[in-house]
Amino acid sequence: MGLAQRQQIDNDAVTGPPGGGHVLGSLFATIGRIFFYRCSHSPWNPTIGLARSLLAAGTLGTLLATPAAVLLSPLAGAGPAPHCVGTGRLSLWCILPAHHAEEAKWISVAILAVAASGWRPRWTALPHWYIAWSLIASATIQDGGDQVTSDLLLLLLPVLLTDVRRWHW
Repeated sequence: MGLAQRQQIDNDAVTGPPGGGHVLGSLFATIGRIFFYRCSHSPWNPTIGLARSLLAAGTLGTLLATPAAVLLSPLAGAGPAPHCVGTGRLSLWCILPAHHAEEAKWISVAILAVAASGWRPRWTALPHWYIAWSLIASATIQDGGDQVTSDLLLLLLPVLLTDVRRWHW
């Protein structure tokens, strides 16, 4: 009555179609080759050094081209800058008294110049990020480039803090 014995088809994810290869086995082998290739190359190379130097040079240019009084110019309807609220209270311009804005600027310039030179990436990574973050947290005159710099440096911190080279070049 049309009852024929059902044929068992072995078509699962591991063995694949009958007579075919191992689907997951070849996928894992491909992933393993890609992972091994990526892990066999060091992330601490001159390319990351160049990127970090360019980030430092951009912030350095902003600070050198802009007087401290303009960086911290008062906003309409707000009190005098810097506005030290929330986590912004931890920025360099809020830690130093308001009348020492010029000193904060030159401290930042010195740290950025050392970071841009490539000396001791492990030691200068955190101060470099701190200066970039302080600028966007306190300055009233900022642009998107300063914010991108701070975000990129935060993402680079794990790599930079494990960089044991004397120079990143």
